[in-house]
Amino acid sequence: MHHSLQEQGYTEVFDRDISALLNPRPVLLVGSFREKANFATIIWATPISHDPAMLAVALRNTSKTFQDLQATECFSINILDASLANLPTLCGTQSGHDTDKSKLVPHYLAKHIGREPSSSAEKQIPFVKEALSIIDCQVESIIETGDHNLILAYVCGGWTRKKDFEEGAIPVEESLLCVKRQQFTTL
Repeated sequence: MHHSLQEQGYTEVFDRDISALLNPRPVLLVGSFREKANFATIIWATPISHDPAMLAVALRNTSKTFQDLQATECFSINILDASLANLPTLCGTQSGHDTDKSKLVPHYLAKHIGREPSSSAEKQIPFVKEALSIIDCQVESIIETGDHNLILAYVCGGWTRKKDFEEGAIPVEESLLCVKRQQFTTL
């Protein structure tokens, strides 16, 4: 560490703690479907373009959800509120390779919209029942980044249950936030 930073009262942090410096962040469930629904808990997501609407999410490269969306090239983003606060820990502490999350997460399957008629090809994606907001995504590209992959995706559709919605001003008070590993709150 730079001596001048230490002298200024800074403590050096490493690995997982570096990403924790960016908290709080929205807690999301990424849903994939290949034979059955699967869900992964993430907090690494960001919009990257308005026109066309695109976002980026990071998923561990060994996760079943990542392997499913890599194969199908589509997935859902599910934004949660406090009523679903048990789901992030449930989905984030159990592997879809070992646990059938389709039995643990209340969800419904919907036809993936796709950017073009041929891109959806009757693909389905799972949406969490009672999610605050949901987004239908189509994979544009995947970038390998160490132990995670960065998925760049087109937004094919988005819907919300948030109250008092007006264009350009969606309230965030109800959204579930991660304040530290497996601890969640709202504003």
